Amino acid sequence: MDKDYLYEDMNPRSEEVQEIMGRVPHWIVRRGIGLILFVILVLLVGSYFFRYPEKVTAEVRILSTAPSARIAVSEEGRIRSIFVYNSDTVHKGRLLAIVEHDADGVIMTDSLVSPMDGVANTTRLYVEGSYAIPGEPIFVITPLRAGKLQAYGELTATEREKVRAGQRVLARRSARYGEGGVEGTVRSVSVIPNAEGKYFFDITFRNCPSDAFPQGGETVTTAEIIVKEKCLLESLLQPIHMFGSP
Repeated sequence: MDKDYLYEDMNPRSEEVQEIMGRVPHWIVRRGIGLILFVILVLLVGSYFFRYPEKVTAEVRILSTAPSARIAVSEEGRIRSIFVYNSDTVHKGRLLAIVEHDADGVIMTDSLVSPMDGVANTTRLYVEGSYAIPGEPIFVITPLRAGKLQAYGELTATEREKVRAGQRVLARRSARYGEGGVEGTVRSVSVIPNAEGKYFFDITFRNCPSDAFPQGGETVTTAEIIVKEKCLLESLLQPIHMFGSP
């Protein structure tokens, strides 16, 4: 059989086959477009109902209304007698130690007593004969009853526009006192900035565990203020809104 004849005979058919194979049926196109539009609609509706909290994170300082007491000497001396040790429970007026110091050749003694009921903690190992340095606490008395915690912080002008009294707050605590946070509420926000242009705000805690933060002194941590429940759709449309704004 002539090869040229076969080629001429098959070539038109092959072109017809290619045309048929390259032609996508209209019903597939319509269903494909419909499926894509349906998926987009489901995503848009779902993004409207999916909400997440918009937060403002700020550094806060937490204070206790029952601070610890630092017991130290005003003059350098030597501990003659020591009556309590680390983690001992003491009562108000309990004699903690007696310290001797030289005052112009005369040996004077100071009696260190506890100013409150609490737990005595030492900053380092002290024994009879140890030297006491002025300003360095020999004991730190932590109150037995936990005081009320108060917290305050500062906001920038931009943050101040979002934060309002009554908003929920989550104050983070260190790993030493347990992971997680303690819930509170923004009590007030100042309307006048300070010299640095920051706005003061304070927090009240509800049902705060006594061991949530260290008692006494000041603790610095971070707090997340829930300023708004925002839907995902709003976030998706925000770039379009910003683009269209003059």
